[in-house]
Amino acid sequence: MVNKYLRRCFDLARLGNGFTSPNPSVGSVIVDTADFIVGEGFHQQYGMPHAEVNAVESALKLNNDLSKMAIFVSLEPCFHYGKTPPCVNLILEKGFKQVSIAAIDPNPKVSGKSIKKFRSNKINIRYDDNFDNKKNNDVEHYIDETLTPFFINIKYQRPFIILKWAESQDGYIGLENEKLQISNEFSKRLVHKWRSSVDAIMVGTNTAQIDNPELSNRFYYGKSPIRVILDKNGRLPDTLNIFDDSLDTIVFSEQTDLNIHSKKRVKHHKITFDDILLPNLLHILHQEKIGILMIEGGAQLLSSFIEKGLWDRAYVIKSPKILRGGVAAPNLSETFFTSEEKLGDNIVRYFKIEK
Repeated sequence: MVNKYLRRCFDLARLGNGFTSPNPSVGSVIVDTADFIVGEGFHQQYGMPHAEVNAVESALKLNNDLSKMAIFVSLEPCFHYGKTPPCVNLILEKGFKQVSIAAIDPNPKVSGKSIKKFRSNKINIRYDDNFDNKKNNDVEHYIDETLTPFFINIKYQRPFIILKWAESQDGYIGLENEKLQISNEFSKRLVHKWRSSVDAIMVGTNTAQIDNPELSNRFYYGKSPIRVILDKNGRLPDTLNIFDDSLDTIVFSEQTDLNIHSKKRVKHHKITFDDILLPNLLHILHQEKIGILMIEGGAQLLSSFIEKGLWDRAYVIKSPKILRGGVAAPNLSETFFTSEEKLGDNIVRYFKIEK
């Protein structure tokens, strides 16, 4: 089982989901000698203080002496200077008697260095390797919710990729050249919740032109993601909703003379649409600090990601509607199926691929 204080760290970490990327969502708890929690904190937003800093500030409101206390953190404290100073120094400065972490940071700038520094300073360090080894389902659940996207970013130098689509009962994603909503209002709200937790949404040219989507979060609290558009031949008019300059938008195209260059919040990347298009654009998005990317269509783009194995999770909304023809939904093997939930007359099916 997961240590109760580390579990609390992960509960706190989830509060930062959708706001900390490309940094991980991390939580921290400080416990006194009487086994009481005296301080808590989580990483609230990219560029802001880390979980350990917020936990220390919380604890100092009750007690100025932290030297006899233990600090628990869901991920190894940072060792390097980035947007903020290294948390390992703060922990040493406050003289904690014990440091417990759930997982080692895979970032080469950290990756066990903080643990070594604690040990060299005679700090009692406890590391639960059950988390990295994923020895039980309880552990895997916490990793998936907060740390897996960051681990994918570091290991593969690309965003964590979520595929999402809605399909009819007979397996169609839509009709040819016609806008159609397949999911119900409950599922629609859930989609906007998903949007609030990702950094960017990507769609292909046909989806952008036919559906004219806003690709924003309008039906759930929180932020809207960056919009990412594929437009190989530069044929999308700048009157589309995606070019309304209300959100940051990235366009990938082979063309250089695009109408959207007059837009203040639209950024253009010239790229070759060849066999390595997807790896190349994912590399660019990684450099743009896109940590979590959701692909919302169309069918051809989704299928391309599936065929190349470039995905981590898939959310498929199954509707009872019968279309009797149209654009076939992507084909995803049932071997990746993990669970499902019912939302009115829709069923949301979840898929996962291990990396």
